[in-house]
Formats: sequence, C-alpha cells, structure tokens
Amino acid sequence: MHKDEEKYAQHSALDIDLDIIYRTLGKKSNKRVSKEGIRHRNTHFLSLEMWEQITIGDEVEVRENINDSNKLFLFKDGAFICEIQDKQVMHVMIGLSVEDIKANKKAYKQRVVKAVKQRTKQAQKTYKQHQDAMPDEYLDIEQAQVDLRKQTKQEKQKSLEQTDFQKLVLELVANE
Repeated sequence: MHKDEEKYAQHSALDIDLDIIYRTLGKKSNKRVSKEGIRHRNTHFLSLEMWEQITIGDEVEVRENINDSNKLFLFKDGAFICEIQDKQVMHVMIGLSVEDIKANKKAYKQRVVKAVKQRTKQAQKTYKQHQDAMPDEYLDIEQAQVDLRKQTKQEKQKSLEQTDFQKLVLELVANE
C-alpha cells in the first residue's frame, strides 16, 4: 500500500465524468452551419440530433475530441448540443439508412423551412397588394391634375370670352 493511497482514493477517475472533461480540453473554434453540416479542417461533420436545435446559418462553437479525430463536440451559446461526426465515417459506423436520412430532412423542413416559406409568401402577397394599390393611387393623382388643368383652361377661356364680349359691347356703345 502506497503511503498517499487514502489521500488520492477520494479523487478516483470513477467519480469524474470523462466526457465532460473531454469536451473542454479540445481546441475550440467558431463555425457557421451549412446544409452539409459544419466544415472543420476540410471535412464536414454532422449528426441527426444537431438539426433538432440548430438551423442552417447559425453560428456555433465546435471543440475537437482529443480521443477521436472523427468527432467534434458542438456548442451553441455556451451550451453543449451534441457530438457530431465526420460525415463520411458516420454513414459507415452508424449504419444510417436512406429512410432515416429522409425522415430527418423532412422533420427539419417541417420545423424550419415551412415557417420561412410561409413568411416569404405572406411578404410577397403584401408587397403585391402594395404595388397594385400604388398605380391606382398614382393614376388617381394624375387624373386629378389633368382635370384641374382642363378646368383652369376652361375658366381662362370663359374669362377671355367675357372680356372680348365686354370689349365688343363697349365698342358698340361707343359707336352709337
């Protein structure tokens, strides 16, 4: 028995969750999520679980797994999301079927893409209504201006006719 065995026995490796330690030891870097996953060192990493909490375009932090170079730890806003794997190795190791991948893509589209498409369609509809209303409004203003010019022109003509008539009457009275 070693003289300090009791001292070190209280800090045995069994009490410590090694996964949590491994998550903090690897080199970390900030990445942007693409539709292929997360690109790190010219390799794409992903997992099915990551799509439940993040979307394409999100900024995330990845930390290298010091025990397995085919895996990274994924964090968003400081919180651990999941462990992601090399895309090429993942298909072989996990044995994902095409149906699993399709189901996951469908769930992602339901959660993210559908809402974005609805907002886009609503914005397009509002824009079209606004555009349709604008020409009518513009034409109404232009028509009012044309009507005002006609009315002004007619009033000038009437006033000229009246002045001509008054001149003619004055000449007739003066000639008599």
